[in-house]
Order: sequence, then structure tokens, then C-alpha cells
Amino acid sequence: MKYSKIALVVSTALLASTSVYAATDIDNDNYAKINQISGDSNSAKIYQYEGAQKNNASTITQTSTGNQGNTAVSIQKHTWDATSTITQAGNNNDASVTQEDTVDRSFSTVSTTGNGNDVTVLQFKTWEAESSVTQNGNQNIANVTQANIVDGSYAEISTTGNRNTAAITQQNTIKNAHAYIYQSGANKNDASITQQNGGNGGYAYAMVDQYGENDSATVIQNGDGNDAWVVQDSSHGGRNTISVTQTSTGGADNYAGATTDAGHGSLIYIDQSGTGNYVSTEDNSNDSLGASLSGNNTDLYIMQNGEGNWAHVDIDSNGSDIWVDQSGVNHDAEVTGGGGYGDYIVVLQSGSSQFADVEINAGNRHDVYVSQSGFNHYAEVFSTGNSNIAHIVQSNNSGS
Repeated sequence: MKYSKIALVVSTALLASTSVYAATDIDNDNYAKINQISGDSNSAKIYQYEGAQKNNASTITQTSTGNQGNTAVSIQKHTWDATSTITQAGNNNDASVTQEDTVDRSFSTVSTTGNGNDVTVLQFKTWEAESSVTQNGNQNIANVTQANIVDGSYAEISTTGNRNTAAITQQNTIKNAHAYIYQSGANKNDASITQQNGGNGGYAYAMVDQYGENDSATVIQNGDGNDAWVVQDSSHGGRNTISVTQTSTGGADNYAGATTDAGHGSLIYIDQSGTGNYVSTEDNSNDSLGASLSGNNTDLYIMQNGEGNWAHVDIDSNGSDIWVDQSGVNHDAEVTGGGGYGDYIVVLQSGSSQFADVEINAGNRHDVYVSQSGFNHYAEVFSTGNSNIAHIVQSNNSGS
């Protein structure tokens, strides 16, 4: 027998507080909706849990030209599946979604328009989790956490405005995890993605796309077969920061791609450990980024430890520091440049069977330093232009 329950509340009063509760032992097809269309400092809460069985859905809408200090809370626990939608238009809004212990799927959508919005989404212990957060305004904060997901997790945060902060955390996803953060609007955006598959055989995919200056992007991945992409467009400024850290749980084959376009005074840092990792444009994929930078005084650091890792760097900058540090066996480092002046390029390799190739096709006053310690190494430096300097130092492990 099929059971259904529908709750609809419309609020237009000032300082209104509204709650809807749906929970019995046998209820299916529960739907709860709260509309607050006028007034300030509204509070809306929907609870669906304990035996609220299949097809649970909650919707909260808070829209008004004067909405300030509104709070929306959706809690769905111990159900078969759950869908939550929150829409807010106004200032200083808070939105919170909790979906936990759902047997099948959890879906969450939050959309805010206004200033000072704060969104938190928590999805735990479910078969499949999907979250989408869209913020259009100033000083937005969005946090999405997905943990103990069986069949895959997907999270996307898109923000427009200044001083946005977005964070996605995905932990113990047995299959695959996807995380995307898009930020635009000018200044001081912060994005972070943390993914841990716990050695369960799945892969993680992370992408951060930022447009502005003084932006910061951080990606941390633990596991094997993961991809991390970070793109920053700084056409009107710079001073951006990219940090990518990938650690292995027993294998590797992780990929990191990072680029900052016209990022004056920006920094890229990539750290990989394991076997077969690559920061490269040559993995037979047309979409590969490698590590590339342009602008003035933009620095790049790549650290790789393990076996068979590959780093490819493409530069078109002035007065930048480029460091590639590889330790282990059978690494490959390639640095290519097509212009600029005054760059300092350093390749450090230790171990055995390393390959280093630095090619500067144009530009002046570049300083290249290649140091290889160990056995069976190969190094080559090619440069054209004026007042360029090249150093190659090769030694065995005893330093002789």
C-alpha cells in the first residue's frame, strides 16, 4: 500500500518561524514545502526522518526585497531517499542541509542571491550523494561535506561576487568522487577541495576555476588514479595562489594540471608522491594542462617523490622562479619557454635514471641550473636569446 503526505506552509509575517515535521513508520512520498515571501528575520525548518520512507522531498523558499537574517534548515535522516531544495533571495541568509543514513540517494540544491550568504551541506552514509550550491552576491560562504558514500559522490559550488569562500570535502567514497568549484567576480576568492578515497579502488576528480585576483585554490587528494585541475584567469590583476597535494595509498597514477594566466606575483605549488604521477600536457588527452604560467614574478614549485613521475612546465613570464624537484627512479622533467626575461629555472633530480630537458626558445637573461645526483642521468639545456646562463651538474650519490 502506498502512503503520501504533503505539507505546504506560506508565511508573509515579520519575524516568522515555521517548522514542518514528517515522520511515521510507514510514510512514503512525503513532500514538505515552506514559502516565506515577505518580511525579515524568517526561520524555516523541515524535518523528515525515522521511518519517513521513500521519495522524501523538502522545499524552502525565502524571497523578498527586504529579506534579512533569514534561516533555512532541512534535515532528512534514516530514510530511503532524500531530495532537498532551498532558494533564498536577500541579505545575511543561512542555509543548512543535513542528509544522513539514506538507503538509496541524497540530492541537495541550494541557491542564494544576496549578500553574506552562508551555506552548509552535510551528506553522510548514503548510497549516492549529489550536491549543488549556487551563490550570487558578496561574501558568500559554502561548505559541502560528503562522507561514507557507497556508489559515488558529486559536489558543485558556483559563486559570483567578492571574497567568496567555497570548500568541498569528500571522504571514504568507495567508488568515485567528483568535485567542482567555480568562482568569479574579482577579488579574494578562496576554494578548497579535499578528497580521500581510502584505498577503496575508486578515483577522485577535482576542478577549480577562478577568475579574479588575490584568489587562492587548494586541492588535496589521497588515493590513486586521481585528477586535479586548477585554472586561474588573472587578466586584471594577479597575486593568486594554487596548491595541489596528491599522496598515494599504494599505487599512484595521479594527474595534476595547474595554470595561472597573466597572474603577476602568483604562486603554483604541486606535490606528488607515488608511482607514475604526472604534471604534463602529454598524457594523450587534448584537455591536459600541465603546469603553465604567464605574467611577472610568478613562481612555480613541483615536488615529486617515487618512481616514473613526469613533470612538464610551460612558461611565458618575466622574473619568475621555476623549481622542479624529483627524487627516486626514472623521472622526467621538461621545461619549455617561449619568451620573457630574467627567469630562474632550477631542476633538481636525485636517484637513478633521471631525464631533464630545458628549452628556452626566446628571451633574455634566463638562468638555468640542472643538478642530478645518482646514476644513469641525462640532461640537456637549449636556449636562444641574449645573456642567458646554463649550468649542469651531475654527480654520483657520494657527491664526487
